Amino acid sequence: HQGETMRGVVGESVVFKAPVLQQGFLRYGTYDDIARVFQGSIKMYNVKTFKGRVIWDNQTGLFQLTNLTLNDQGNYTVENIDGMKTVTVFHLIVLSSTARVPKPEVRVSQSLPTVEIHCSLLCSVSNGREVTLSWQREGGTLSHTSNPDLNTTLTLPLETEGLSHSYSCVASNPVSTERTTFNIPKYSIDGKEQSNVHCSQASEEKLVRFAVFGLVTAAVFGFSVWLLRRTSYSRTVHIIFIL
Repeated sequence: HQGETMRGVVGESVVFKAPVLQQGFLRYGTYDDIARVFQGSIKMYNVKTFKGRVIWDNQTGLFQLTNLTLNDQGNYTVENIDGMKTVTVFHLIVLSSTARVPKPEVRVSQSLPTVEIHCSLLCSVSNGREVTLSWQREGGTLSHTSNPDLNTTLTLPLETEGLSHSYSCVASNPVSTERTTFNIPKYSIDGKEQSNVHCSQASEEKLVRFAVFGLVTAAVFGFSVWLLRRTSYSRTVHIIFIL
């Protein structure tokens, strides 16, 4: 049956997840046998392209191809004849080491003009093939974006909530993942405190001003109601006295 598409990076390794414990083959393309397992032992064929780069684990039965090159891209077949014959085909795509996604950058602006404690964050990363940018909190994805135009920079804004969370901006593609974490209580990015970030202080000042304004408003309203009632009561008493 057809296995999943695999992606690897030049200089690294891939594992073909179709076990052969006693008897079977690893084949490249249609005819080229790379290795054969017989009675629990491996025999390597004289294929110069893969010489010294194929490993078979006799515990798991899995084949591994190491030190990948761009020329390794193609179809690989694992044929298992331990019992009932099974055939698994893998399509390997090999990417250059430059295909690794770069680390995203997080910038922090001042707090939003609200009475709640918010910070406005902006994450950005250089775009590339199949790159996705997302904001995560406690393992859950809050938002994500991607763009097929590789000449653009991916950006993703976020408005934080409260002071008790850490937010991670995650850039990923099929071969790598990078993240940058913003910690609100400590105002740090990847553990480094940001001395120029004052979101909470600004928001706390707003909270104080809002609280004072609320108290003054309530006091004025209460006094107005009291005064109105007293005036109304005085008029009622005066009318009764005249009658």
